[in-house]
Amino acid sequence: MPVSAETSIEKQVTRTHSQQTVWGWLPILSLSHAVALVFAAIAYTASRNNAEWGTPLFWFSLILIFAPAALRVASPSIRREERLGLIVITGMALYMVKVLHSPVNFTFHDEFLHWRTASDILLSGRLFVENPILTVSPLYPGLEIITTAFSNLSGLNVFDSGIISLGVARLAFMLALYLFYERAGRSSQLGGIAALLYMGNSNFLFFGSQYAYETLSLPLATSILIIVIIRDQFRQHSLLKLLILTVPILATIAITHHLTAYALIGLLSVLMITTLIIERRVRKWLPICMVIALAVGLVIAWTNVTGDAAREYLGPVLAGGVSEFIALIMGDQSGRQLFQGATGQVSPIWERVVGVLSIVAILVVLPIGLLQVWRSRFRGRHQTRGVQLTTANSAETWPRYRINAVAVAFAIVVFIYPIMLGFRFTSAGWELANRSSEFVFWALGYIIGIGALAIGTYRRFRIPARVWTFGFAVWATIIFLGGSIAGWPPWARMPGTYLVSADTRSVEARGIAAAQWAGQHLDPQDRIAADRVNTLLLATYGQLFPVTHQYDGIYLSPIFVSEEIGFVERQLMQLVSLRYVLVDDRLTTALPRVGVYFEAGEPNANEYVVPLALSALTKFDGFPQVSRLFDDGHIRFYDISELP
Repeated sequence: MPVSAETSIEKQVTRTHSQQTVWGWLPILSLSHAVALVFAAIAYTASRNNAEWGTPLFWFSLILIFAPAALRVASPSIRREERLGLIVITGMALYMVKVLHSPVNFTFHDEFLHWRTASDILLSGRLFVENPILTVSPLYPGLEIITTAFSNLSGLNVFDSGIISLGVARLAFMLALYLFYERAGRSSQLGGIAALLYMGNSNFLFFGSQYAYETLSLPLATSILIIVIIRDQFRQHSLLKLLILTVPILATIAITHHLTAYALIGLLSVLMITTLIIERRVRKWLPICMVIALAVGLVIAWTNVTGDAAREYLGPVLAGGVSEFIALIMGDQSGRQLFQGATGQVSPIWERVVGVLSIVAILVVLPIGLLQVWRSRFRGRHQTRGVQLTTANSAETWPRYRINAVAVAFAIVVFIYPIMLGFRFTSAGWELANRSSEFVFWALGYIIGIGALAIGTYRRFRIPARVWTFGFAVWATIIFLGGSIAGWPPWARMPGTYLVSADTRSVEARGIAAAQWAGQHLDPQDRIAADRVNTLLLATYGQLFPVTHQYDGIYLSPIFVSEEIGFVERQLMQLVSLRYVLVDDRLTTALPRVGVYFEAGEPNANEYVVPLALSALTKFDGFPQVSRLFDDGHIRFYDISELP
């Protein structure tokens, strides 16, 4: 019996040691991530109470999440299971940073746009209900269908259902990213490094975590990339299996987000061309061609159903960005001032320094990664001498690398990155560059990951493994912080007191209460006009149908800005059958943080030098035919239906 007991103890100790070897730092870093989220919550609370120390604590919490994970993921000696777990918990922790920013309701601008569509589906029981604040949203209802289905099953509201649904999507995204890069590079180490570097794109922290259709479509598109590159594992009936796997996912992408579908088709097209040139065998490029054909067919089919709404929505953004970029190159305009808001707010000096350093960090390593791909292909090698020196169970990037077409395709796509940097010097092009970052980083994270590995294992450098790992963690953290700085303005990262026309910082209890009152007492069929943020609140909390340029094709800002109601103002009111006007006199206290008081493209957009005049907003009180229906001291509702 004693011998048997000792044997049992030895087996238990061996099993425990084996589990520790598999998971490594994962339990400890899971705890540190949880502590970092507590710090983030404290930082947000401090910021809501105007405590200046909230912002430094917020950045410390981000570093505490990312830097230790980068230090461990880059290690060449850890197990695949641990590396995968670290990528998952880091991505989920960064998602929770956004959730903690707005833990009880939606506050980001785009979230209101899709919230309205989801609410319409729940209330009406049907799709394609017109949305006045984003006309294209009902035509791409993939996210809203999932949200409302979960809401109906669980009994939760749209906000809770959306947070849970996108949490699952983020989990799937992290798994998909790691598996995609691991398979593309034939290396667990490169898979972890590339997935971690992807988190450095400017939209990952906030924009890619909000309740919007892109947050769902990106995991789906990455899943398609995985299916495409693992097609060699299929034995019999491979094309049939490919169709069965891809058609439902491609269809979901087509009805969820137009831009993701276009980006996926573009990337797959580049991959097919490189595969055709390098592999040449039909069984290599034909499956990719079939996936592209399916994607194009589904996108065209859905476009025929929805009309040209996506083109009309994206066309002006693309045309404006390209025209400004060309004008900048030709010297016809000076360009946009970096790290400066629409009304002159300048980011802190340390943010400007880190933002520039992050770009430099990428551009320095990018040519090295490109060189590895170039040498491996055109010198007849599938690996560099440097990477061969890594341990057998770590960076097996090139010795077992057989899908060289993927690396060559990514090496082509990354040339978009410097071009997008140029677009950031223009006002219209900045949005185009920012929206494209999550797609460009598909390739960029992979190529600079290869470059980082090449530096650490190059024979002539002889960098000790621990020194390289620490250096990688610092380098990757700079890229991550720089991306977080570039993607979201300083005043929007932290919650706090009310700011004028500042989207998330303008969503507060007073405006919500006014919108709810309007929803209870005003006829939803009657048209109402308001400023930018109150329009969002009226359309969601109030379920009203406000006038917008996107839906009505007309700007109503003149009726607010003008100090009198003349012929032009009356004509604008008549064109949209306007009955109610919401006036918020807080607009007179400061310039608009987003550059406009009412809508993008309005007269004087991004050119306001003084706040709106109070006399312009109170002019409705001078007409006996106008009835004041509501007044809370700042927000007023006027009934102008009797105004001659």
